[in-house]
Amino acid sequence: MLDLLYETSGDETIYAMYYGALKKEYDFWMNGAEGLENGSAVKRVFKTESGDLLNRYYDEENEPRPESYLIDIRDGESAGKGFYRNIRSACESGWDFSSRWFADGEHIQAIEILNLAQVDLNCLLWHLEKTLARCAAFQQDLEKEILFMEKAVRRKRIINTYFWDGNAGIYKDYHIRNRTAAASEHIAALYPLFMGLADEEQAESVAEHLRKKFLYPGGLVTTTKNSGQQWDFPNAWAPYQWLGFKAMKDYGFDELAERIKNNWCGNVERIYGNTGKLMEKYNAADTESTAGGGEYPNQDGFGWTNGVYLALKNQ
Repeated sequence: MLDLLYETSGDETIYAMYYGALKKEYDFWMNGAEGLENGSAVKRVFKTESGDLLNRYYDEENEPRPESYLIDIRDGESAGKGFYRNIRSACESGWDFSSRWFADGEHIQAIEILNLAQVDLNCLLWHLEKTLARCAAFQQDLEKEILFMEKAVRRKRIINTYFWDGNAGIYKDYHIRNRTAAASEHIAALYPLFMGLADEEQAESVAEHLRKKFLYPGGLVTTTKNSGQQWDFPNAWAPYQWLGFKAMKDYGFDELAERIKNNWCGNVERIYGNTGKLMEKYNAADTESTAGGGEYPNQDGFGWTNGVYLALKNQ
C-alpha cells in the first residue's frame, strides 16, 4: 500500500513518514527471535536447526473464539490439546479455514497451523524488510538500510531453501516438526512469483501446476482438496486471481495470464448477470453454481472482488 501511495503521489517523503509504523509491524512479527535457540519456536518465530528464522501465524490465547464460541466448543470436543490456539492462529492468516492447515487434510479437528511456517507470510515479510530498507535510504540512515537489505537477502535464500519443494516442483509451507515440505498444494505458491523471488525454472514449474491443477473455467481454485471448507477447492477468491495474473505476466506466461483473467472475469460477469450481485468468492469448477463451505453463507459484494475485477478488465 505504501508503494502504491508513492506511485500515485510521487512523494518520496512518505517512506520516511511511515518508517515507525512499519518497524512496529516488523517487530510484532519478529518478537522473541533474539536469543531463540536453534530448533525452537516462540510466538510467530521459528528458528531452524541451521539457525534460520522462519515466521508462522500465532495467537496468544487458547480459548474458543468469541464470534464462533459454540462452533469451537463442538469441534474441540474431539480435538487435541491446543486446538483453540490453532483455530485462532488460522484466523490470523485469513484462510479460515482450509485443508492447508489440517494434518490429515480432511478434518478441522486435525488443525496444526502452529506446526507450519507459511510461504506467503514469509514472502510478505521479505517485502516488509525491503520496504524498511527503502525507508531507511530515504532517511539517509545507511546503517539501517544495510541491516534490512541483509535481512531481505537472507530471507530470499530461506524462502527458496525451505519453501521450494523440488520433488513436487511447487512452493509449499514448511512443516516445522517434520522438517519437510507440508503436504498441501495451494495457491499461496504464487507469492514467490508475485514478489519476483523465483527463478525461471521454478516459475515454469509453478505455471505448469496452475495449468494442470488450479485453473478451471471460473478461475484459479485455492487448493486441490475438496474438504468442504471455504478456502479449498472449488472456490476461487479474487486476490489470488490478481496474484496469478500478475505473476504469470511478470515471468512471460502471457497466454496463461489471459486465461486466468478471462476465466475469472467471465465467472464474475455470469453470476452478476444471474443475480445482479458481485460475490465474496466464486465456484471455479462449476460456473453454474455459487460458492459455499465454511461457517457462513457466501457474502454479497466485497471490495476485493470489485477491485480485482476492475483491475483485470483494465489490463
